[in-house]
Amino acid sequence: MKKYFFILFLLILVFISCYPKKPQFVGPNTKVSYFIQGRLRTVELLKSVPFKVVPYYLNSALFGERMNFEMGYAPHFRIKYVKENKEYVVDGVFGDSCMNADMKLIVTNNIKDTLFANTRDINWLIQISNR
Repeated sequence: MKKYFFILFLLILVFISCYPKKPQFVGPNTKVSYFIQGRLRTVELLKSVPFKVVPYYLNSALFGERMNFEMGYAPHFRIKYVKENKEYVVDGVFGDSCMNADMKLIVTNNIKDTLFANTRDINWLIQISNR
């Protein structure tokens, strides 16, 4: 009888470990970091970021991971991230909800349209983490 319970226990553990992680709702202790990636180094920006990311939920596998943020032609943007060795792409519009199975974000634009073209050539990274 103990043998069957042990086998059942092992099957439950395997099932739980293979089950995909669900998105977690983001709490008040969540921090969004913004980076500029250059040829030689990556620098974190603490002020004067041209956009603001407000996360509502995020897959727990993406917490602490850096995601590429590309500014397209106004008012569009694109977020690229890697999860389980597969690249995902999410397209969005500033001010609207940007969501897929892994995340729900609202990104707002903090710059004027005349300066928007200058920020498109910058390699932006964002990182959402718990404090």
